[in-house]
Amino acid sequence: EYLYDKKLVRAIGVSNFTEEHLEQLLPCCAIPPMMNQIEVHPYLSQQSLVVYCQRRGIAITAYSPLASGGFKLIEHPTIVKIA
Repeated sequence: EYLYDKKLVRAIGVSNFTEEHLEQLLPCCAIPPMMNQIEVHPYLSQQSLVVYCQRRGIAITAYSPLASGGFKLIEHPTIVKIA
């Protein structure tokens, strides 16, 4: 918050925060996070967390949007067709 107030950073963000984490954080901060970077893709939509963040003005940044590990979403026929 200090860096944001001094205009040394343009935004405050968090990573992998769940609803429970945000519930603990929000009452303690003067400037709420503007972004939550979470894993989101068709096999892991995290819809309730996305809605929770949207209602509080916290944008979502998806990492691993084409999935990781054993999903191989990049090989899904729909994705191949779009590409």
